[in-house]
Amino acid sequence: MKAKSFQITALTPQLQKDVDAVLLYGTDEGEIYHTLTELKKILGISSDSLNAITLTKEALKKTPFLATDEANTTSLIAERRFLFIPEDASFPLASLQHFLDQKKTDALLIIQGGNLSKTSAVRQEAEQNPRILAISCYQPTIPEIQAGILAYLKQNHKKIAPPVVTELLKKIPLNQQLIKQELDKLLLYVGEKAEITLADIQACIANNADVSLENLCIYLADGRIEEVEQTASIFLATEESEASLFWAIRDYFERLLLILSDNSAPASQVVKKYLKPAQFRLERPLAQQTRFWTQDAVLRALDKLTQLEELTRQTGYPKNTIILQTLIGIAFFAKKLAGLR
Repeated sequence: MKAKSFQITALTPQLQKDVDAVLLYGTDEGEIYHTLTELKKILGISSDSLNAITLTKEALKKTPFLATDEANTTSLIAERRFLFIPEDASFPLASLQHFLDQKKTDALLIIQGGNLSKTSAVRQEAEQNPRILAISCYQPTIPEIQAGILAYLKQNHKKIAPPVVTELLKKIPLNQQLIKQELDKLLLYVGEKAEITLADIQACIANNADVSLENLCIYLADGRIEEVEQTASIFLATEESEASLFWAIRDYFERLLLILSDNSAPASQVVKKYLKPAQFRLERPLAQQTRFWTQDAVLRALDKLTQLEELTRQTGYPKNTIILQTLIGIAFFAKKLAGLR
């Protein structure tokens, strides 16, 4: 049964009644952490819970049968309500099927699968089997984030007008964990008020334009066209100068060029060398982007940006349209480099 990380709260009834196993998979570590945290809250699992246990790779090797049956009455599952399989522990399909076939308790199996391809046998089984909840943990799109915000505020009996949501999206980082923190802070600020206003947003939430630009740069270099269009449109609708947009993109790609030019160590180590401590969230995206970007490709993207800056200085051109079209073009170029179809 398929689901997405931002839907985790809405999945509570299935988790408490119909599901025997949960598979978390995806490339976004922040999303996986957020989903796992929310999952534990829904299930009532504390950090020192006595009814949950994590099996290591070594324990898995020693415990071939992961379900309670007559031949395995002393299984860990006979004593524990929740069994966690961490990402670094390989979990074959046969073990998952055995668990489902022989399960005679209300135990819940929770597997952190990491970045599983569409051809992964465990992922395919989880997506098709109604007894398994397969939760994909990738960074959600802006419409998905917006839907999540609206659902969370509705759950807390708060109204919010569309223009206010747009303003909120300009100010918050596109990270589920941080979004929830900002929303909780906002709810605390408005108190008993039924509707959240623009004044509430401006008073309670600091302007995170820098974070929004970081997101845009990551999307651009990843080749995520839809997210580039959405994020750039939101930024261009603000009163922020396009000069700050150009500076952020140029700085990002010049840093990527420096990393690609430095052969002193593996890329994952070189990336840290060119980042300030406050830029830690760029580390993983940049490391991944070095796998498909080349020095020549980065120079071509920088040339496009230079041409764009020159065009926007001329009068008579619809600046926002030109900026948006050029950024989408760079994102499409990145998508081809990454081999995405």
